[in-house]
Amino acid sequence: MSGLPPPSSYLTPPDVRFEQMLESVKTYKPLQIGITLFRNLPPREPNGIPNGNKEDQAEDQAALKAETHTFYCWNPFDTSFGSPNTLTLNTSSANFLKSHNFSFDACISTGLPLHTSSFCSKARSTFSSSYPPLRPLPPITLPPPIPPQYLLTISQTLTSVRTYLDTSSSPTFLLPPHPPNLRKLERSVINSTFPSLIITDTPSGNKISRLTSSEKTTLYTKTRSYELNKVNSMCYLSEIWSSIKKHKIIVHNGMYTIMLLENYLSSALKTWEDFKGRLEEIDFYDTKYMGDIMLRDEGFYGGMGLERMYEYWKGREGRRVEGGGGDSYCTGYVYAQMGEGGGGGKFYVMRSYYIYGREGVEFEDVWIRKLEEGEESSGKICEWKGGKYVVERKERPEKGGTRGEEWDGEERVGWVEWVLGKKRKRD
Repeated sequence: MSGLPPPSSYLTPPDVRFEQMLESVKTYKPLQIGITLFRNLPPREPNGIPNGNKEDQAEDQAALKAETHTFYCWNPFDTSFGSPNTLTLNTSSANFLKSHNFSFDACISTGLPLHTSSFCSKARSTFSSSYPPLRPLPPITLPPPIPPQYLLTISQTLTSVRTYLDTSSSPTFLLPPHPPNLRKLERSVINSTFPSLIITDTPSGNKISRLTSSEKTTLYTKTRSYELNKVNSMCYLSEIWSSIKKHKIIVHNGMYTIMLLENYLSSALKTWEDFKGRLEEIDFYDTKYMGDIMLRDEGFYGGMGLERMYEYWKGREGRRVEGGGGDSYCTGYVYAQMGEGGGGGKFYVMRSYYIYGREGVEFEDVWIRKLEEGEESSGKICEWKGGKYVVERKERPEKGGTRGEEWDGEERVGWVEWVLGKKRKRD
């Protein structure tokens, strides 16, 4: 979803981007669902950047590594439920989740189902929650690890099954003969990948049979504890949505993804204000904008973990931009020092555009003087709070002046209500 709308739209106000997204979701649907882990990497070796303080240099060069595991993806070939374009399970990622004590069966039974064509066969021209109900699925049993010597054979088997389902109307299909241990593994993998098929062991090889409509209904009813008319992907998504609201989460490409899902799983949200109001109760922090503005530098977090970043973002709602463009004054939140020099350092500032009903993330290059205690020319120090100076300045600050929380030598991060700087050029 990162390409919707085009990157040039990032520069437009969020309400305009919302209107563009409303148009985009009429012709696009989610391609995959997964989880991204952010891991702290140890500081890199010095790379020749001039810096007199080696500790500061190491901190500046620390980075985070993103590791993505996709466990749902669209499969245009799987016709095990009567039509292609179903949302299928990536077993390798599912095994990853299971190894971390994540119950994938529970995810299936109470969360996202595998979609059928009733949801995705055509683009939606309107936004409505009244979709046809989806048929429920039996619990998924993950296959055992496939020995390397059988990988090619199992891959060929799955291809054969997909071809049979795609091109043949025959009720049965006989797989090539294999040794008993391979036939057993074959049945396990097929059962996991195509749960609506019946696989029978025969001396001539595994035999695959399609379920009749009545058999499917019986199977589905036995494997679900709720009524068929409640089996609807929108219902499942709403359950997940309700669960998300209870947690503080960080999302990647979150604005586009959440916009898309919100308009599928809830009543129509035609305006930006409706959408913003729905999301205000959720603590979303979107890595997409941070990454784009920082030009995708692998060290763009400046060594800060996401937990620290979240702490810095908390409680920053309600700040509006006081100016904009060129050499202008604005509100913003300084979160990372990107260099050294003179009486201060080079920082990036998040300006207070409203995204999700809270602070936005437009960064600027700014130079900020660190205020010394008693330096009234830079502002009156009125409070020492949490290891930082809090400075008040009533008059319009001079170039380089600040008003707000200051940082100590260790954290170098603080809230700045007034700052003078120039916009950073983006690619």
